[in-house]
Amino acid sequence: MAPERAFEPRGHVAEHEHPFLPGVSRAERRPAGPDREAPARAGGSGFARDLSGVPVTDVAGTLGPLPKQQFKRGGFLQSLGTFFTTLFSGTNFSNADLTKYLAGLARRHDIEGDIDSDNKARAVVDRWNKNTAGFSLTGLQKMLLIKELQDGATADDDERAILDILKRSEPGDLRIIFGYIPVNDLLGDFDGAEKKELIAWIELRFDDGLDGLRTGNTEPGSRLPTDLPQPPYDAATLLAKFDTDQYLAAEVIAELGRRSPVERERASSDLMVARTTLQRRVHERTDAHEKAPDQKAKDAIKAEVGQLVARLHRMDMVMEEVFKDIVLTESSTDLASKKKTLTPDQKVKAKEALRPKVDTATGAPHAFVAKHATETEDYTEKLRALMPAMITAYWDNTAKDRQPADHADSSKMHTLLEMEALAKVSKDETDGFYGGYYNRSLHPAMKADRPGRRGNLHDLWADMDRELRGPFSTRQAIARALVFYFLQTNSKWVAPLNRHHYASPRFDSHNRPLNDEAIAQETIATEFTTTADQVRRLNDIDRAWDASANFVTRDVNIQLFKPEGGAAADQDFMWDMFQTLIHEYLHTLVHPDYARFANVFGGSSPEQNTLMEGVDSFLSEIAWASIVPRATDSALREKVEGPDLAKLPPIAVKHAYRRRYPSYTEAVRLVNIVGFRNVVLAYFKGEIGGIGA
Repeated sequence: MAPERAFEPRGHVAEHEHPFLPGVSRAERRPAGPDREAPARAGGSGFARDLSGVPVTDVAGTLGPLPKQQFKRGGFLQSLGTFFTTLFSGTNFSNADLTKYLAGLARRHDIEGDIDSDNKARAVVDRWNKNTAGFSLTGLQKMLLIKELQDGATADDDERAILDILKRSEPGDLRIIFGYIPVNDLLGDFDGAEKKELIAWIELRFDDGLDGLRTGNTEPGSRLPTDLPQPPYDAATLLAKFDTDQYLAAEVIAELGRRSPVERERASSDLMVARTTLQRRVHERTDAHEKAPDQKAKDAIKAEVGQLVARLHRMDMVMEEVFKDIVLTESSTDLASKKKTLTPDQKVKAKEALRPKVDTATGAPHAFVAKHATETEDYTEKLRALMPAMITAYWDNTAKDRQPADHADSSKMHTLLEMEALAKVSKDETDGFYGGYYNRSLHPAMKADRPGRRGNLHDLWADMDRELRGPFSTRQAIARALVFYFLQTNSKWVAPLNRHHYASPRFDSHNRPLNDEAIAQETIATEFTTTADQVRRLNDIDRAWDASANFVTRDVNIQLFKPEGGAAADQDFMWDMFQTLIHEYLHTLVHPDYARFANVFGGSSPEQNTLMEGVDSFLSEIAWASIVPRATDSALREKVEGPDLAKLPPIAVKHAYRRRYPSYTEAVRLVNIVGFRNVVLAYFKGEIGGIGA
């Protein structure tokens, strides 16, 4: 049993989504293969509704101030100057002139305010309307163009240009525009027919109309214009939507949906690169939290990290939608025809991508530092010091309320037969999405254990409880594997320490340490699995783990404990279990050659965790993207929640990233190097040469 356990993709702790939440989340999954899936928690963002009214984990956020808020305002002389400039110099600006003008707006975060600036602004709007390359406008640019057109006297042609911007802008752009420009100021610059047209448009475009805008409700309605400009794809314009919290993921998805497949894939690649930079920022600010001088500074960092994580989630949701469309439109043959042939350099980079980055702020590699010159404790001593609190947090969050008396109380438990029905839904949804890439007939439905007949869907607590009645050596091996799992995946304690010491532990295929930091981790794993009390506490955590899957035997293990909190909490539990079972079923679909490649790095290695858990999380979330639009459908609700819970009002279903492993980040880096198709072909078909093998 112990050797097989080394395969297991051990569950993740979703605490990495917001590293300042106390303790350890129940969002963690343990490894697959006797794996353990971890307890789940939602990430940093709230809930909003996408354009079709489906609850999604998305957020618009709060509009932050521009560096300069006192916009320049011209007068009569400027208006007179503008008249003569237009009369004698015309409006024949070159694209280069207008590009320079836009760059100036971005640099100043303010209008230009020259006598011909409104002419430039109108010329930019004209280029944008005509889908001219290089004139894809961000919300901030549109807002500044409107301010430029308001500067001085606002003539009819200025009013028409402003109306063009407003009428043909997306919701996020409008949130920014009216977040900075009071609607009464705008109305004051309009008159005649254009003013009537502006008011009529406001009443139509905003659910609360003009009165709502006047009271600060800048949320547009769901009625999108049909003639939105669409200049050629521009990465800077796309990525600017993630520099602010004003764009919902669903809105960016809808925008990309109007573009060609080639442009959408370019967008996904740009997002993968950008999220790596943003993830680094999350780590930097997280690490700065402990060094903050006072509680006020700590609270500010927490708020900042929350916003950064919400932006990461929006990037991921948009990126995953692109990959979802590839799966829905391309067969195995199509994928193979577009498979990327890796260069020797790309193969090296693919393997490097499997490990968390522990380099310097500039991205340069850095050797492991066992002890910093200004500190009294070395890496091993710090690991030893953090272990007791970390293990206690895992126990409190995982095992405390899952003791023998709790398991024996039938009122606190779901039944395996209930979960068998839910497992069928998870399998059906996964097969309907990815089934073209494997032989479905080789993967029968999950069957729950019954008296006298063992199936392949088990009560994890009961199974582990029986296993833990074995000899001490077996229990000790299980505890040791769990400690290595903590060292591999914990984001609250271990990951910051690794970054601080540039620790990147390496193991061989037999889990033997290959460098100093790996030796340190092995030392700690041995120290904390020596006594019977140490092993018992770790075994308690293992027994209470949320879920696991064995990709060799294709068995899936889940917990049946009901949540506290009434019917709504149970609805959430069923959706969470639905997402978990998709993840676990995907573990059983992994090709043996892919699994063997993952284990070349050793079951205790970051590389193995990325390939088995990070990639599984990535594929699970892409499958989830195909389910989100149906989350409120009565038919799906009844299958997931059961007939009784489905009669209740629907809940806002949380996104599947609450079940994400931290190594999702490394999985995305791998995809960006080798390509999405290569990863899919490797995972389901065993074509591991395409991922660097």
